[in-house]
Amino acid sequence: MSALKSLIYFLAVAAPRLGMFVAVFVLARLLSLEEMGHFVLVVAMGELMEMAAVGWVRLFTQNREAGRHVISPLRMGRLVALCAGMTALALALVAPLGWLVADERWPAFSLAVAAYVLAFGLLRYGLGVLQALKQHQLFARVELARSAGILAAIGLIWALEPHDFVTPSLILSGATGLVALYGAWLTRPHVSRPRFAPQGYRAAAAFGLPIIADTLLAYVLISFDRFVLNEIAGAASVAIYGVAYALGRQPIDFVAGPLNNLSLPVLLAARNTPEKAQEIQTGISISLFVLCAGTVAGVFLLRAPLVHLILKEQYWADAVWLMPAVTAASCLLVFKMYLYDNLYFMAGRTGLKLAAMAPAALVSAVLTVSLIWWKGLAGAAAAYAVGAAVGLIASIVATRTFCPFPAPLGWFARIAALAAVAGVALEGGLMLGQPLGPVAEIALGALAFCVVYGAGLTLAGVSLKKLLTSPWAPLAAR
Repeated sequence: MSALKSLIYFLAVAAPRLGMFVAVFVLARLLSLEEMGHFVLVVAMGELMEMAAVGWVRLFTQNREAGRHVISPLRMGRLVALCAGMTALALALVAPLGWLVADERWPAFSLAVAAYVLAFGLLRYGLGVLQALKQHQLFARVELARSAGILAAIGLIWALEPHDFVTPSLILSGATGLVALYGAWLTRPHVSRPRFAPQGYRAAAAFGLPIIADTLLAYVLISFDRFVLNEIAGAASVAIYGVAYALGRQPIDFVAGPLNNLSLPVLLAARNTPEKAQEIQTGISISLFVLCAGTVAGVFLLRAPLVHLILKEQYWADAVWLMPAVTAASCLLVFKMYLYDNLYFMAGRTGLKLAAMAPAALVSAVLTVSLIWWKGLAGAAAAYAVGAAVGLIASIVATRTFCPFPAPLGWFARIAALAAVAGVALEGGLMLGQPLGPVAEIALGALAFCVVYGAGLTLAGVSLKKLLTSPWAPLAAR
């Protein structure tokens, strides 16, 4: 892919994440803390159920269809059956789980979660097919349409000024559902007319069942704290934690997610050449560290002006210290998911992934309940950080048994030093912008950081162009 096409692809994939980022903060201004907490719980439960139900189908498709240009009739029939069947199973579980989480408000809560599961389940189907067949332009077109749909939904929500979580939840899911139908329509030239046969489901189940279990365990690291906070401290605490979590995590997800979408098919295509896969992983680790070091430094230094500018005063005191803790822990999870966990999918070792994840999830669950009971929001942040570290270590140890690759520790040290130097420049930008107000303060600080960090990386030998176009090979040619 050319640099321009890669930039367009990156921005297209990142745009919906930015849109949802904006949606969270629009809702944080419109809704009360309790209603915002219920919205956060809808997203957490909907994401968990949708990913557990059909997320593995997307990975199975990429694993089996990598390198192909068209999905055959029998394979297409199996894909449709798996997506429909797993989505139906998830929908059947929505009401009983909603009753456990939302008490007397479970009917409205379950409706909102069901809409989320249905919309995103269909969206993952279209995006999964396009990604597996390396239809990057069509993939980007769908994501651009989704970002436009989110912006339209935000405008409608702002105009309606809802006072409950249900209306904005349904509006956002409805916009996603319409885009999902568009994405499914775009896949038509690249898939055959489905033929349904009983073959192939045993292999799919062998691949998918460990991933389903692993997804549930992974969400113990990512989302379990919301539900524990809801039970122990109430929905208002969920709102504060959820909004601070979005501010702290979304900046790294905003860039790491699109790069993973670009690099994962390349890694899967190298599954039969171990030396190539190891080289790819070393390159990806450098790219991810560049992103994480910059994000941690930027979030830490910009947290106060960002919080005061974006959020209502009720969020300020806790969000300022929660943000950097969440960002650091999220970077550990980014390395786990986008570097080490991808090796399981490449090698088809999903059973080993489950075995490695189980103890990490158990430790995280115990810590989450104990620390939230003891320290509330501070306990939730601490449990998230420790759980992320344990999960990363477990993935490193397990994947080294079948695909070890050299960790470029020297590059990590150089990149960390450059991020620290850029942080000094950011502080200077903050001081220059302070008399002009918070917007100028943030803009000048961020600009100074990006200029110094980008220049330093270039001089050190990291190609910003390659980091964008080929994150598995980010170093400039010597």
